[in-house]
Amino acid sequence: MKTQDLSTLVAVVEQGSVTGAAQRLNLTHSAVSQRLKQLELQLSTPLLNRQVTPVQPTEAGERVIKHAREVLHLELELLTDLRHKRQRPLRLSCTPAFGACFLSAALSEFSQCCSHSVAFDYQSGESILKGLHQGLYDIAIVEHLEPLAETDWAQPLPPDQVAFVGCPERLARLQDGDISSLSSQPLFVAKPGCCSRDLLCKNLATLGLNLDHFQALTSCGDLHFMERALLDGAGIGFVSTALVKSHLKAGRLDALELPEFTHRCYRSMVASVSAVEQPWFAAMVKSIESAFYTSANQI
Repeated sequence: MKTQDLSTLVAVVEQGSVTGAAQRLNLTHSAVSQRLKQLELQLSTPLLNRQVTPVQPTEAGERVIKHAREVLHLELELLTDLRHKRQRPLRLSCTPAFGACFLSAALSEFSQCCSHSVAFDYQSGESILKGLHQGLYDIAIVEHLEPLAETDWAQPLPPDQVAFVGCPERLARLQDGDISSLSSQPLFVAKPGCCSRDLLCKNLATLGLNLDHFQALTSCGDLHFMERALLDGAGIGFVSTALVKSHLKAGRLDALELPEFTHRCYRSMVASVSAVEQPWFAAMVKSIESAFYTSANQI
């Protein structure tokens, strides 16, 4: 039994004639008659009383129409749901550090192989994981200090290298290259919740210190502002080296690592179970992975 035949039967009854139904459905009179005939043959019973005007359903026709309307309503709901899911953008979240360094390359490659729209949001690592568990995001990239707790789907990415960064003239004055010499410098650090800040605090704690050890501290949520401040010689920053990679290569900035510090953060791509089943998933995963290769080969 075809839904198009059921919808034709409903249209004939609602319009009161085969001619009216044909006009409503944009079909010929014979096409409508053929669908009705096919339906009646399949059910082995007349469904319409054509001897009256307007056309009226038989007793069997009434029952068929009642269920036909339910079937057609379910079909409409299904099509609407599928259309909604197909049109809903891929919801991606990442940290500002990843966004500044890799997101543009990832989205560029993704757009070349997949036409699905993307909506992305910058969040701290903790907020990203919470949002993923709440169904706010489909796929996300997060830096973290400890191995991730169990998630629906996770894949490790190249780690984030974090170091003290500043203009060459400023770092050259730090002869000892230890935390005591650094503490006298104005320090720029990411806002609370960012992995680079958490890593710095963890390193300081192993030495019995905290951020108050630095005489001048600027917490900054704008990574581009921090980059500009470091280039202007306003201080040093504890930042991802990927963020200032071009400046390090050009010699505009230098990076310093302390032997007693850990300078790496884990980085992972995580996703919900429903996202893994989507047709765009493999393309986005490949695009994110390729973004690191693209960055590695940039001059």
